[in-house]
Amino acid sequence: MKLFDLHLYHGFQIQTHAYPRHFVESPEFRYEMENIRRERPDCLLLNLPGLSRSQISSLIEYPFPVLFIGDFHLGEFRTPGLNQIREDTGERGESLVSLAFASGYRDIVLVCGIEKNY
Repeated sequence: MKLFDLHLYHGFQIQTHAYPRHFVESPEFRYEMENIRRERPDCLLLNLPGLSRSQISSLIEYPFPVLFIGDFHLGEFRTPGLNQIREDTGERGESLVSLAFASGYRDIVLVCGIEKNY
């Protein structure tokens, strides 16, 4: 399944959010993450390298799986409960959606930065 094939799968929903580089430091970002937490999707995929240690620690505590994609600007971060994929390919999004679908998830949120900001 590819990102643009979602119309072929009944009952499957994916939300995508793309934010500018410094958005993760704003009150609006905290507001957006709280809204996602309240929505309780099946899983949350995050590609936001600018997250702080406290933001990462907070997101790990969400009541659903949170998967961090790529590296963090702060360097290597290891902590119990951290689910992280550290690779970078153009097909990453499609692979993650396919894996989530195969795992039975039907309500997914993908949050990432705008590519030109990296």
